[in-house]
Amino acid sequence: MDNNIGPVNLLTLYIWEALKANLNWTTVNGLIPILPIQDVPKISDSGKNHIVFGFSENYENGVPQIRYGNLALRIIAKKEDMGAITTTISRLFETGDEAAANVNWWTTNYPSGALVGIRFTNTQCTYIDSTEASETEGGPVDGVVNISYRYVTSQTVKTYNGTDWV
Repeated sequence: MDNNIGPVNLLTLYIWEALKANLNWTTVNGLIPILPIQDVPKISDSGKNHIVFGFSENYENGVPQIRYGNLALRIIAKKEDMGAITTTISRLFETGDEAAANVNWWTTNYPSGALVGIRFTNTQCTYIDSTEASETEGGPVDGVVNISYRYVTSQTVKTYNGTDWV
């Protein structure tokens, strides 16, 4: 597993595949339109639907191999598209452990096994909200979807105690 691929990357790629398959989403300026906030300037003026994400994560009872987190998705979309987007995303994660099994199946079957190494035990859509259109007629609307997740990882990290550095 590439060390740059974490649980949030897996979940956002999974959401991307679902949006492509169900709503015909395409890349925007060569980028997958589900991106961290630092990449927003690269597509914010495109007028295309996109999602900005952030996340938080922690250990389960001090055991670093068992982790949990929350993925927050801010959706910027045309008013007529918002319902379909939030419904598609929420349905991906509405069944808890069954939804986690679906994500695990998808990552296991990803080409070249590139996404193996993290196994979700639970994924759950915990919050959905969409707001009214902006002041400008026909302007985009904002929506929020939060997804909680739990996973185990087989990734090991070599650590050192203070005497190893001497």
